[in-house]
Amino acid sequence: MARILSIDLACTSYEKFGACRIEGVGRPPWPYRLVKPAELGLNGTPRAAACAEALARYCAAEGIEVLLLDGPQGWKDPRRALSSCRECERELRCPAKTGVEGRVVPRNYRAFVEFSIGLFSTLALRWGMALLSRAAPRPRAGVLLVESYPHAAWKGLGLPPLRAKNRCSLEDLDRHADILFERLGLDRPPSVSHDEIQALAAGAAGAALAAVPAGEAPGKPRGCTLTGIDPVRSERGYFVEGLIAVPALEKH
Repeated sequence: MARILSIDLACTSYEKFGACRIEGVGRPPWPYRLVKPAELGLNGTPRAAACAEALARYCAAEGIEVLLLDGPQGWKDPRRALSSCRECERELRCPAKTGVEGRVVPRNYRAFVEFSIGLFSTLALRWGMALLSRAAPRPRAGVLLVESYPHAAWKGLGLPPLRAKNRCSLEDLDRHADILFERLGLDRPPSVSHDEIQALAAGAAGAALAAVPAGEAPGKPRGCTLTGIDPVRSERGYFVEGLIAVPALEKH
């Protein structure tokens, strides 16, 4: 069975990370486990290089095949003059927009964007993870690195999206946890955090991608939609554009 790790990122504290491991491919249910940041080797203040090293070592030790991160992997391609953000963000109507290098709307999102892009870049360029691309084959060894977007994941699962953490009451969180675990056919733990259920919802796309045979290009994977433009490494060393993987579980 494939091993998938899905993480809901934060840039201010590792305690705000949510992580979930899935062991299986294709449609749920599959075995899953919520993972605390300390188990991933994440301690101290989040820094892209140190975070990337910890995640790379964990993935290697645990045989993780697909790693999903909730955050942008690159800047907007400046050659796309008619848009102010990446194509994936435009198509999914993301509230935060990643523009050309250094430009982020709203401005208070910039620290998170820079952390996330730095994390993706380091994992790909320093630790050899393969960024998801429609045309590139799934690696026969190592880790497929995927950008997720939990808000769209809930919709792809046929469920109403969970509100942002600062607007989500405990009652709302509890209600959404109930419907998510029921939709996926999974046993619900006694307690679950906002970040953890976001990671679980997004992780369903990883299980779909894990069903693509190693050495084959994803194209249009079953149970998952790929939104945006394949990532390209810029002359300045970072990536531009990129795909967001969204689960596509049929409604009842």
